[in-house]
Amino acid sequence: MRILHGLLYLLLLVVFVETASAQEEKAGSKRLRPGEHEVRILRTEHDGRQLWAYLPMPLPKKLPCIFIAPSGSAMFHGMKITQEDIPEHTPYVKAGFAVVCYGVSGALKDPDDLTWEQADKAAKEFMERDAGISDGKAAIDWAMRKIPGIDRDRLISVGHSSAGTIALQLAQHDRRIDYCVAFMPVTETRGFQDDDFAERLEEGAPGFEEFNEKWSPMENTKKLRCRTFLFSSRDDDYYDDFKDFVEKLEESSNKVTVQTVRRGGHYEPMLEKGIPAALAWLKKYAR
Repeated sequence: MRILHGLLYLLLLVVFVETASAQEEKAGSKRLRPGEHEVRILRTEHDGRQLWAYLPMPLPKKLPCIFIAPSGSAMFHGMKITQEDIPEHTPYVKAGFAVVCYGVSGALKDPDDLTWEQADKAAKEFMERDAGISDGKAAIDWAMRKIPGIDRDRLISVGHSSAGTIALQLAQHDRRIDYCVAFMPVTETRGFQDDDFAERLEEGAPGFEEFNEKWSPMENTKKLRCRTFLFSSRDDDYYDDFKDFVEKLEESSNKVTVQTVRRGGHYEPMLEKGIPAALAWLKKYAR
């Protein structure tokens, strides 16, 4: 549901119930018992950016806050928030965190019918917003102004896959982030697209190759100074880069916790084991 632009917004008081939409079930939503958790949900836009916020009720005096982007990007474009992202949000709300999900600028208008015109436009906007880092910073700015009781010492960037990449990038480039959690992140954005696609993209969005190098998490490990939890499956397509990233990060940081599982692919291990492990880690360090 789209809400009014700017500062106008609607607060909805809801209860997570036993029934879930078909989209939520398809995405693997873990449903809560009727009446178990009361949550205030805000869906709005700020400065042209899509925002969904979940607030556990009643609000505590000091509230740790998760900042999370939607996953699914091919690393040259942004993403809009959809119902399918909800299973990655609700576990944190249930655990007592505020959750602010922010859309990433440069979303494809029609991903199922991609044209070069659409790709070039998305890539340029994605580049203008620093690969979504600017969107994350704007979400923090908004939350600090609009959500009562946000604890400035417990701001947490979280994400899976391409959103895990943004979680790392935001933590690397915004010192306000105190903790970072990344599941199966793309840690090396250079070379993510095949050579022919990347060459054509460089023509339509000049500077994209240099942009990829500038913002790649692999190239900015020394900037990741906050306490960090990294999770991956050893049969994930990005696991080799993940291992290299961990090795490089540990050369400059002793605040890294790494957990892996043997198999399971790119998504299910995050829901089944990754998020519970991250919540236990956050309970230890950020609660």
